[in-house]
Amino acid sequence: MGKILMIIAVVLIVGTLGKWAYDCNRFGDIVYYTKTTKITTVKEKDPLFGTTIDKSTSEPGYWLGLLDIEFPFGALPLCVAWAALGVAGFIISRKKNIP
Repeated sequence: MGKILMIIAVVLIVGTLGKWAYDCNRFGDIVYYTKTTKITTVKEKDPLFGTTIDKSTSEPGYWLGLLDIEFPFGALPLCVAWAALGVAGFIISRKKNIP
């Protein structure tokens, strides 16, 4: 039981950090706090004057943050919870092996 908890903890930690890294890549910058929109700048050419206009638009989405301590939790607090699960598994496996 203890080894299973440790393996699950490692898989969850790697998965959470992988999701955070993937979201940072999709967002285009390091995401410290969870984001639900992304500001993008679109360049358009004005047909009347021929000048270039920069328009800001918001793109909806979900990007997992690193440091959020409120729901939805960020990657770091989740990894701490998964590490605590792994420590519990380690303690359980040590207690089983002590005669």
